[in-house]
Amino acid sequence: AILPKHLLEKLPSAEWKSAEFNRKPVGNGPYKLKEWKAQQYIELEANPKYYRGRPPLDRIIFKIVPDQENLAIQIGSGEIDFLESLPPKLYKKMAAANVVAVLLPGTALYTKIPYTKARPYMDVGCPIAIASDYNPGSCMIGNLPFLAATAALHCGLDLPHTLAGITWVAASSLGLSHCKGALAIGHDADLVIYDFPSPEHWLWDMGGTPPREVWVRGERVSSVDG
Repeated sequence: AILPKHLLEKLPSAEWKSAEFNRKPVGNGPYKLKEWKAQQYIELEANPKYYRGRPPLDRIIFKIVPDQENLAIQIGSGEIDFLESLPPKLYKKMAAANVVAVLLPGTALYTKIPYTKARPYMDVGCPIAIASDYNPGSCMIGNLPFLAATAALHCGLDLPHTLAGITWVAASSLGLSHCKGALAIGHDADLVIYDFPSPEHWLWDMGGTPPREVWVRGERVSSVDG
């Protein structure tokens, strides 16, 4: 790890664990610590000096929710944008609040953690999206068709939920369902064309065959013919 010399060089290494630096860390990443309220929240703000440019979000807040009752209330009110997991008894509240469950089958495959089972979410009508979590620490698989097939095989998604999970529901989770994720009037014409006799064949292929054509906003950007 890279540690700040100007904050720690005069401090014995045995005292690093209790150093003030641990509650007021510094670094050179896209976000920097703004406030840390114990047992309440951690707030990060955008770092305008980040070497790759200012990040897109002004701030990120990690909330510490002490009990499931408060968690259910905050899900229903829309106070929480993202959570890592949820007790099964709160799935109905999650569905009622239109919270999207995002499956990360590549992470389960890459890190050998159990696959999330989709059936409990499907049974209560919770929308399900599929994502790659493309990240050196947890998943180096960027092939979305392969991940969709993996979600179908190991998470228990049927074909309609699988296709929706990489299109309309995925767009909905990002607040883009008004223009992305569907072939509809008023939507951006983003699409891929494959030479398969059925959607089932596309799923069985597991990403082994590239698309014949790729279209972005109504413009063909690539094809097997060049």
